[in-house]
Amino acid sequence: MKTKKYAILIVAAMLAFGLLAKPAAASMITTASWVPDVLSDGTAAGTLNGIGLTLSTIVISPNTPNIGYTYQATTWWNTGLGTSPWAPYSSGDAAVIGTKTSNSTQTIAFTSSITNPILLATFGDANTTLNFGSLPLTLLSSNNATLSGSVITFGAGASDSVNDGFAVMITGTFGPSTPLSFGYSVAPSAGVDSIAITLGEVPEPASLGLAFAGVFGLWIYRRRAVC
Repeated sequence: MKTKKYAILIVAAMLAFGLLAKPAAASMITTASWVPDVLSDGTAAGTLNGIGLTLSTIVISPNTPNIGYTYQATTWWNTGLGTSPWAPYSSGDAAVIGTKTSNSTQTIAFTSSITNPILLATFGDANTTLNFGSLPLTLLSSNNATLSGSVITFGAGASDSVNDGFAVMITGTFGPSTPLSFGYSVAPSAGVDSIAITLGEVPEPASLGLAFAGVFGLWIYRRRAVC
């Protein structure tokens, strides 16, 4: 009889802790939908879980790298080596940011608060960097890109392909009065550069509820055993 009780306890514990350890990548990450835009005005608009987004980047004329443009329903995030480990993503949309200086400021403004967003980037070029200042970063996945402190650098192997990218979680809460800003730099000899980006949010893992159910089951069993 004791053996049976212990077996039930072990199964319940495995349910709780096993599901809690389930990687977030198993759940779909909600990514932004961007409004179609082929204007060279250095801005783009979109939404993420009902939150309005306004992207501000540099303006270059003529706009050969498509800076400020948006692209809809691409396969970039789900197939690129730098971002696909955390697929699937809800939207294939992307917006393009650019630089032509040592530190062009990029800004994303929000209509409501968002916490710990995920930034996805692809089509990185060698020896370009994204500097997030003092913001804490967690590099979730990457290909030909590395993180040092709060700076992400595309290495010598990056060649402006869909596989040259990364997914990074930015720790912090952003909103109407606290936009997300970061610097984007290119080597002076490279001239103008651009990359495609989007923002995402990680949903609460569906397994979390089941894990709590496992813990609750343990509590119920222990109470019944005492009674």
